[in-house]
Amino acid sequence: MKKIRPGDVITLASGTLILAGLVAFVIWQWPQISHLFSNPTEIRTYVAAFGVWAPVIFVVLYVFQIIVAPIPGTLMNFAGGLLFGWGGGIVLSWISCVIGAAISISIMRAFGRSLMRIFISDEKLDKFDHYVRCRGWVYLFILYIVPNPLGDAVNYMSALSDIKLWKLLAMVAIGRIPSLIIASWLGTMSIHFNTIHWILLGAGFVALFAGVFLIHKPLENLAMKLSARLFPNKK
Repeated sequence: MKKIRPGDVITLASGTLILAGLVAFVIWQWPQISHLFSNPTEIRTYVAAFGVWAPVIFVVLYVFQIIVAPIPGTLMNFAGGLLFGWGGGIVLSWISCVIGAAISISIMRAFGRSLMRIFISDEKLDKFDHYVRCRGWVYLFILYIVPNPLGDAVNYMSALSDIKLWKLLAMVAIGRIPSLIIASWLGTMSIHFNTIHWILLGAGFVALFAGVFLIHKPLENLAMKLSARLFPNKK
C-alpha cells in the first residue's frame, strides 16, 4: 500500500478548501452566474464591478496554488484570460507566477531539505537533486518551459540549486510565457464558446494532462539530453 505523505494531505486539504469555497461562491451568486453564462460577454463587466479587488484576489489565489499546488496552473491561466482579457490575463498570471516562485523557493531555502521532503518523495528529490547539481540552470529552465507532471513543484527543485534567486525568477519569468500566452488566449476566446466548445475544451485539457503524465519520462530524457549537450563536461 502506498504510504500517505504529509504533502499529499496538505495538497488534498487545500484543494478541498478551494473547491468548497468555489462551490459556496457559486451557490451564493448562482442567479448572477447563471445570467452571466447565458450572456458570456458580460462576464468581464461583472468582474470589473469588484474594482481593484478582482485582480488582487486572482493573484492571491494563483500564488496560493503555486505554493501548495492543488490545481494545475494552466487552469488559472485560462481563468485569467476569461476574466481579464488576453493582455490582462497574461500580465496577472505572469506576476502571480513570479511572486509564487519567489515565495516557494525562499520558503524551501529557509527551512531546508526536510520541509521539501514533505511534498516530494525521497526518490524523486534525490533524482532531481542530482540532475540540478550536474546540469545546472539549463535543466531547470527546460522544466519551466515544457509541460511536465511536476508543474509548479519545479520551484521546489530550483531551491536545491545554488543558483541565485534573481536568476531563477528570470527563468520563471521567461519560461512561463509560452503557456501563459496560449492558455490566456483560450480563456479570452471562451466568452464566445457554446456547449460543444466547452465539451471539446474540457476534453482537450484532460487529454493534455493525461498526455503529459504518460510521456513525462521522454520529457525528462529530453531535458537531460539538451542540458548534457549544452553542459557536456560539467560534473
